[in-house]
Amino acid sequence: MARISGVGGNCTVSGYSIQFRDWSAQFTNADIDVTGFTDTHTKHVSGIQGGTFSASGTLNAGGGGPHPGDGATVNLGTLALTVLTAASNCTYTNTALITSVDVAVSVAGEATASVSGVFDGTVAMAWVD
Repeated sequence: MARISGVGGNCTVSGYSIQFRDWSAQFTNADIDVTGFTDTHTKHVSGIQGGTFSASGTLNAGGGGPHPGDGATVNLGTLALTVLTAASNCTYTNTALITSVDVAVSVAGEATASVSGVFDGTVAMAWVD
């Protein structure tokens, strides 16, 4: 089995013209306590699954559609197709609700942007050796 390095990664978020260079995803499962009066230990069942993601990189001057910095509206609360790639043929694909966009520009550095959101529905995982 080949080991994965970040150089093979990628991220796309539809509607955002950002050259992403890092991303993270957190997958969650609600824990429901169903312990009863007669139980001697706590008991739990699985609840609703979900997750969040964030990605950051540098702003692009051009690109398709609205993106931070082009004068168009930053539409928070919209759904965007996200593809998070760990390596070739190793991806997580989902529609995500965009919850925040951060933009920063430094006179002596980069124009950076980050996008965060929550997964909306099932995350499709494709992981091929």
